[in-house]
Amino acid sequence: MFRELCCFMPTSKMKILVTAILLLLSLEGFSQTYWKIRTESGEEILLTIEVSTKNQTFKAFTRKDAIKDIAGFFAYNLAHAAGKLKYPEIVYIEGQASQLKDSLKLNGTFYYTDKKYDFQATLAGNNFRGKYRHNRNRIHRLTGIQQTRPNPIRNYPVILEKIISRTETHVIHPEMIQSSEWKNFKSAVATLKHKISDDYELGALILWYNRQLSFLQVDFRRPNQPKQIAKPRLQLVKPGVAYLGNPFPEKQAQRDSISEIIFRNNVKNLVVDLRGRSRMSVVSAKILIDYLCNQEAVSGAFLTRKWFNSHSSLPNPVQYSRLFPEIPETIEKISFPDVEGYSWGRFSGSRRFSGKLYVLTDSKTNKAAEILASTLKTTKRATIVGQKTAGQRYVTESISLTPEWNLMIPVAGFYQSGNLKDEELELSPDIKVDNQDAMTYLMKSI
Repeated sequence: MFRELCCFMPTSKMKILVTAILLLLSLEGFSQTYWKIRTESGEEILLTIEVSTKNQTFKAFTRKDAIKDIAGFFAYNLAHAAGKLKYPEIVYIEGQASQLKDSLKLNGTFYYTDKKYDFQATLAGNNFRGKYRHNRNRIHRLTGIQQTRPNPIRNYPVILEKIISRTETHVIHPEMIQSSEWKNFKSAVATLKHKISDDYELGALILWYNRQLSFLQVDFRRPNQPKQIAKPRLQLVKPGVAYLGNPFPEKQAQRDSISEIIFRNNVKNLVVDLRGRSRMSVVSAKILIDYLCNQEAVSGAFLTRKWFNSHSSLPNPVQYSRLFPEIPETIEKISFPDVEGYSWGRFSGSRRFSGKLYVLTDSKTNKAAEILASTLKTTKRATIVGQKTAGQRYVTESISLTPEWNLMIPVAGFYQSGNLKDEELELSPDIKVDNQDAMTYLMKSI
């Protein structure tokens, strides 16, 4: 509106109006600056900081009404009325401001969607140093530099267009992208892509529509940095009973080390904890199957988009080993989009565990961990204890979007029979026990 007013004013009067506005702002002690803030995980947000020196207060926020734009007016107002959301911005910070020599101190509350944290920051020159404290006393540090204008941090329209094109090219089944939910997501992207201003807003858009895509989960992450493989977690909880939890073995040598400990301690009962597991690698699952299955069997195949583009039906289980290569021994050798599928192959682990096996599951057990649990139940090898699994038996793979982001999408689905209708997505436990009581139940039963 200010621009429209200026168009109808002579230049001299426009200058007078601008000067008057700036004078009023200075009398109120009001200042507004823009900052590019980087989180510990490498994500960047665009923060506008407004300071009132008259009241010694401040407020800071990401793009105005972003949540309302993404979720919709009705959904936001419903959440706001229920007290779940206080502000329509993804990040909103408010509190007290104090001048200290040549720096500005900020202390207040950091609101991140429906969560809030204690917040402190120091602004000195063009630099921002801050932190917010998690309820469990975990500190998240923030750094930033001042910007001259509130321009979007990245070219988000291009990133979103790549998300759509990469997903439609590589996602498991072409029928997935014909759904009304996917079309709604594409429509939202077309409407919002030029409004997105930072990484948090991009993430919120993907997260909101993921909730509506029950058959498909799309995510994006920073490119993986080289990391040391963690030592598998094996505990001897009582004589003859061992517990294996995350992290799980990712190399044959690690599996052999676990096998040796179990053998030396005469373990007759092994508990494998898959509760909450959503990031187990397919290779890790294969290593455990080789060790835990005590019979020769071919159980299941991973089919990719290449299979569904070339075939109208699922393969028969007896064809798995002939049609598909076995899962390689290292994750570096796997590229699902390049093949029609992989099979578990014939289990060939050395010195297999032959005692009683119990697998703990819950509603967050999915992807490779759920496939592992399913195979162990199908082969009648393990007793499943806990809750129903998530019903997401697929494999995700990282596909490059930009130097800063990788797209994570389901690239292969797991099938155990030749009839898709026969596939039960959720795995039901043999013994249903509340999540927090599952281990206690087993310790009393074994």
